[in-house]
Formats: sequence, structure tokens, C-alpha cells
Amino acid sequence: IRREVVPDDARLTHLLLEKYMPDANGAQLAAEVCMFTNTPDTHFLIDFHPVHSQAVIASPCSGHGFKFTPVVGEILKQLALEETTSYDIAAFNPARFN
Repeated sequence: IRREVVPDDARLTHLLLEKYMPDANGAQLAAEVCMFTNTPDTHFLIDFHPVHSQAVIASPCSGHGFKFTPVVGEILKQLALEETTSYDIAAFNPARFN
């Protein structure tokens, strides 16, 4: 993982801003590197821990996961409090990688 911002990052950002948000294309004040993670199939992990069944695990993945926060939160609440969920989460079972 590259953990430092390189000059090309700023150049690409300015090109996008110039095209889509020209009024926001001022001087760069700060920059940070963000780690972006995904599962191999880019789908979430949501299930009970395979060894510690009292623990619910979830990895909604970076990038696209944030927009699913309300439903992932609801699923996790249901699993933690009711030990079941009204949503079909079969596709998010971590065992799919075994």
C-alpha cells in the first residue's frame, strides 16, 4: 500500500476539479492517503464469527459500502439482538471464500 501522496495525485485531482467543479479548483491545502479495501469478489462480509458465535462481523468494504450504512446497520442490529435478520444475507457469508 502506498502511504504517501505523490505529485501526480494532485495533478489528477486538479484535472477533475477543473472539468467538473472549476470554482473549487484552488490551491491544495492538504492531502492524505486513504486505504481502500475490498473482498476479492467486491461483496460485503456479514455474518456471525465462525468460532465466536456471540460476535457479529461485517466488512461493508470501502468506497461503495458507505451508501449502504443504514441497511448494514439494521442487519447488524437484528443479528446482534435477535440472532436473525429479515434480510437475505446469504451472498455475504464469509464461507464463500473457503
